[in-house]
Amino acid sequence: MNLAPVILDRFKGENIPAEVLLIAGTPPVLRKGKSFEKLVERSITPEDIRETLAALRQHVAGKVKLEPEKGLFSFGLSGVGRVRVIYFTQRGSLVIFVAKTPFSPPHLEEIIGEEEKIKELECCINEKKLIKVVAPSNTVYTLFTMSFLNYIGNKYQRVIYTLERPLSYLLKHSQSIFIQREVGIDLSDLDEGMREAVMVEPDLVYINDIYYSTREIIEFIRHFYPYPFTVIFGSVGFSFEEVLNFIIAHRDGFVVELVDEVWLITEKEYKYFVEIKRELKKEQPQV
Repeated sequence: MNLAPVILDRFKGENIPAEVLLIAGTPPVLRKGKSFEKLVERSITPEDIRETLAALRQHVAGKVKLEPEKGLFSFGLSGVGRVRVIYFTQRGSLVIFVAKTPFSPPHLEEIIGEEEKIKELECCINEKKLIKVVAPSNTVYTLFTMSFLNYIGNKYQRVIYTLERPLSYLLKHSQSIFIQREVGIDLSDLDEGMREAVMVEPDLVYINDIYYSTREIIEFIRHFYPYPFTVIFGSVGFSFEEVLNFIIAHRDGFVVELVDEVWLITEKEYKYFVEIKRELKKEQPQV
């Protein structure tokens, strides 16, 4: 049974990010936040999942090479939004994760109610800073940073360069010019993208590649430091203490020295709260 029509039709009714999980032996579920909703009552089979994946692949434009057992791709559909598909094999059976986001990120003012906090955040575009955004999930990181970049793009004349895998939102040129590069499609890897960014000399570079671990991103950033522009990258976490403990546990003291700011994002009922921490080097625990 091809479940792609069911999934895409259900996504049409969602004006917020939503995710579907397909695992053999259990009904497919729609996940919103921490709640689950069954899409169909019966348990699905490995063949159902393969048929669904084949149908979703039909929406990918061009001649993108997709591996049969694992990979990711994304596409946009009118009336639905951006759809991201991640798939891999678990004990011989495919598992599919399908995520939907609206075509445009929400307005920053809608998800952050504090006007003074927004003004504090936007100061980064006038200074060459290395900023680490710590969020409870990659979904929160993506939605927050895309809303922030869209806000900056509508207000200031800047060149904003993004390195993403997969592409999340398509940001529209306004006051700013956006250059959005998808790793694996437009570029072979992050290294190629950053070398390209250095040649372009944008005002701000945003990095979000789910194929790389936090540690790999940090090593990558260190390789190109210092930067002639602001760089924003992210990691999953829930507190500033976790950030510092991670650095110490992995003997990555250089991260404390290089990162100018950490933005800690917490979420409650689709509202985001931002706490900014500076001068991390002074707060590094003694070991």
